[in-house]
Amino acid sequence: MKAGRFLIITIASITVILGCIAATVFYLDPLFHYRGPREGFYYDLLESRERLQNDGILRNFDYDAVITGSSMCQNFMTSEADRLFGVRSVKTCFSGGTLKETADNLRNAFYYNPHIRCVIRGIDQGMIISDKDALNYDPSEYPKFTGRSARFDDISYLLNKTVLYGYVIAMIDNRINGVPGGVKSFDEYDSYTAGAEGFGHDALVRLYGDLDYTGPGEEHALTAEDIRMVRENTEQNITSLARENPDTVFYLFITPYSIFKWMDYSE
Repeated sequence: MKAGRFLIITIASITVILGCIAATVFYLDPLFHYRGPREGFYYDLLESRERLQNDGILRNFDYDAVITGSSMCQNFMTSEADRLFGVRSVKTCFSGGTLKETADNLRNAFYYNPHIRCVIRGIDQGMIISDKDALNYDPSEYPKFTGRSARFDDISYLLNKTVLYGYVIAMIDNRINGVPGGVKSFDEYDSYTAGAEGFGHDALVRLYGDLDYTGPGEEHALTAEDIRMVRENTEQNITSLARENPDTVFYLFITPYSIFKWMDYSE
């Protein structure tokens, strides 16, 4: 075989293989980038994928309410919110998420779905006194396709090794083995129980030690810089969202940290 013909066959073969991979990822779309779930395939929701899946959930799911916040809100049940508020809710939380990250997520939600009736949002008190643009993760670790990006960024999704081997092949394997199709329930997604390893009283004792309160530590008043950060942070990432969306009810609350964490703050 001549070198020129061999080169053409090789390039054509690689193109066909890459095309098949991209088409499979596009069809199954495990991160909901293009559409909701395909019938007959099981879509898992995992904390390790939340920063990859949340945008697609808001982009393509059917909902009129959003539950969001840090990991302090991951255990919330959408079915309970639906019953209490008469809505169809989705849950898009971010482990260690700052006010900016959850605010950016909500702005995308309103861009995709301007008919959101209510937002249930946890505000971590430890995140309030921080810079308005603070993030607790490295954005460079996440591909650009997870937001409102140009479509040419999708190549990093369609030809992504982790997506192919970690998500798509597992979905195909589940289908072959008769796993029923659908999406993992938001009630079960990131649902922790007191008896689970790493959670509950015993886990907190291992982390912080026994409760041994000896009184409050030294008090520190907010500095002028602290006050400036709080004002800018809340304006950019909390109150402005309410002004931008006057027809939406925002339920904001300080998340219920354990007494162990408050003890840690008091020292």
